Amino acid sequence: MTTDIGSIELPVSLSTRIMPGVVSVPHGWGHHHPGIRLNLARQVAGVSLNDIMSDT
Repeated sequence: MTTDIGSIELPVSLSTRIMPGVVSVPHGWGHHHPGIRLNLARQVAGVSLNDIMSDT
């Protein structure tokens, strides 16, 4: 997924359970950032939509 701020990679699956053309992304907290002291969270970090969203 790419925006003008950045991009993230995440797994994709198709479903008839949501409307066509809709993308549903679970919120991840982005525990991959430097300085995160939560060892387990860092091991299964995932991505964060916040990383590719504008503050404005």
